[in-house]
Amino acid sequence: MDLNPDDLINEMEIAWRECTRYGGQTPNFILVGADFLDAYRQQAGLTINRNIFNGGNTNGGVSLDAAVTATYFKGIELVWDPVMDELDSLDNPAIPWSKRCYFLNTKHLALRPIEGSWQIKRNPPMVYNRFVVYFGLTSTYALSTNKRRAHAVLSIY
Repeated sequence: MDLNPDDLINEMEIAWRECTRYGGQTPNFILVGADFLDAYRQQAGLTINRNIFNGGNTNGGVSLDAAVTATYFKGIELVWDPVMDELDSLDNPAIPWSKRCYFLNTKHLALRPIEGSWQIKRNPPMVYNRFVVYFGLTSTYALSTNKRRAHAVLSIY
């Protein structure tokens, strides 16, 4: 879903509710590109970030860290993925990777073996001047989900 950066938080809220309603659980991982993260920070008005840790220093008292750069939505940290910027430079997608956001629920994602590609025996030919036997097993996996509506993809334009 393409979003106007001015309506970013409202659309994120709608996508969150849809993931919760149709997926049964809230997303627990948010992956974003650099442009999406910047747009979210501007709309959210994040000018002061503070973390207060109880017992964080050696005296057992309260410490304050004003240099925290973590950004959160509904208590879930927005994780910036630098690979998305690299993908933009490799090809020219219709929607740039740096402008995307993925709401993921990792409880409904799994790597599963592809049918017909599970533990295939490999026996490369022997080398003519050595008495060594090589062998191996290979498998191919795919990322799958059991609840597609538990996830969402958002992008800004």
